[in-house]
Amino acid sequence: MPGSYSGVNIFPETESAIVVLTNTAPRCDLADWMTQLLTETLFDFPKKNDYVCWVRKTVEAELGWHARITADMERNRKTGTSARPLDKYVGRYFNAAATLFLELRRNDDRLLILFGGREDEAFPLQHYQDDTFSWLQSRNELVTRARSVLQEPSYYMIRFEASQEETVDRLFWEHDS
Repeated sequence: MPGSYSGVNIFPETESAIVVLTNTAPRCDLADWMTQLLTETLFDFPKKNDYVCWVRKTVEAELGWHARITADMERNRKTGTSARPLDKYVGRYFNAAATLFLELRRNDDRLLILFGGREDEAFPLQHYQDDTFSWLQSRNELVTRARSVLQEPSYYMIRFEASQEETVDRLFWEHDS
């Protein structure tokens, strides 16, 4: 869950347990690795893992995530396309079960997407291509707002479609591939 990580190891044979809880979005699975390190220590494993090395490598990869994803998005972008007038996209879009909706609002010269219509869940949209927009923000902005990072580019894309009358009436968001 974004914003909290945990690791739990239970050892019934020795009536012991290790629980590590965090309330942050670290740049690696620190709670799991701390749990493993404490397990190695508790049971005095003869061969220890180099968790510091793993942390360094994972943090390096994590720090490159945003650059990689934006480069991938640029590589796959269709150039020379334009969006419809922004007012055409404004509205509420519900899933088939009517349990989730995304609200689109116009704010001056840009669109905002509000997840569940919540003001605190508003993200600016940038035109990507045709009727597709992106809500990708910096890693720090996403983590600060308890949003998941390390997703694929499609997770940050909102694609709209219009009816035969050219009314934008549906959107597609690949939130769970």
